[in-house]
Amino acid sequence: TEEDVDRALRNMFGTRLKLGIYDRLPSNPYDQVTEADLDSEKHRDICHQVSREAVVLLKNNGSALPLSKDELKDAALIGPMVDAWYPDWYGGTPPFKTTLKDGIAQVSGQMPQWTDGQDRVTFTCGDFGIEVKDDGTLYMGKEPDTFIMEDWGEGSLTFRCERTGKYMNTRFYPGDNGQDFGQIAAEKEHMLNWFVMEIFGIRPREDGTVILVNRFGVPVQVKSDQTLWAQKGSKGTPFRLNVVRSGAKAAADLAREKKTVILALGCNPMINAKETVDRTTIMLPRSQEALAEEVFKVNDHVIVALFSNYPYGESVIQEKAEAILWSATGAQDMGLAMAETLAGINPPAGRLNLTWYKND
Repeated sequence: TEEDVDRALRNMFGTRLKLGIYDRLPSNPYDQVTEADLDSEKHRDICHQVSREAVVLLKNNGSALPLSKDELKDAALIGPMVDAWYPDWYGGTPPFKTTLKDGIAQVSGQMPQWTDGQDRVTFTCGDFGIEVKDDGTLYMGKEPDTFIMEDWGEGSLTFRCERTGKYMNTRFYPGDNGQDFGQIAAEKEHMLNWFVMEIFGIRPREDGTVILVNRFGVPVQVKSDQTLWAQKGSKGTPFRLNVVRSGAKAAADLAREKKTVILALGCNPMINAKETVDRTTIMLPRSQEALAEEVFKVNDHVIVALFSNYPYGESVIQEKAEAILWSATGAQDMGLAMAETLAGINPPAGRLNLTWYKND
């Protein structure tokens, strides 16, 4: 109706008036903002405070928190979110960022001992294995590169070259023959694209080998020039997936040495749950539950720092962790704010913006 249109127009023009869009230039404060105002100390202070207020206490049995400075300094940091800071669509490019490891080093004055708990793997086929060229292209060579395998659950895996720090990805373009779905490389610093071309999957075969598939389920095939391509209609090249270092073992070994463990778990905001993609489960990824179970076997004093943009159902961490702190991802001071909360410098909140259901 005409009244609906009037209401919409009032909202639109009312917002523009509040923003000063129709003001004369000298009287509009937004016209006086310069680049010198960006990333100012005042803005950093606001970001720090927002990051602090985002931390929520989910559990604290027996006053396990806060940790003393000595406990924090001597704690073992374990988990995929210990040294991770992931961008998402609407966060912009931060001028700085702190991971949990960075934050604890800043608060305690000492770099903590840590491990991400991720497996290191190679892909081989006969006498050759996947190597990364200087330009990021993958090919079959005599000296296979080692990849950090990150398992985000629901069949979503990412592989980061340990030597270069770059993520494996599919170069998204069709080949001349209409079958090639993109060349495989390892050249991305972050996962920040619409289709998240850094996601891969593994299809086991009866003989113990695996087929690597890209995020669309297209098999990866080794061509005659030894380069790798996602190729429609192909069966894919069978690879041996070799675990050259067990993340769970490294985590258990470190947890066994320390009185206190800070277990950092959570999500990558670009995988499994974002615009156009819904999770198929609200449970913690099985790989992270398995990592937690290995840690709980050897250490009873475990604090969980959970970084995620959505709730999780009940898992082994709710049952066995002494305390759980949660924060959303993406704040520049995310890691420092969590470290300050662990140390009792920052009081955590009790506010959750979503319902945390028990299970699916």
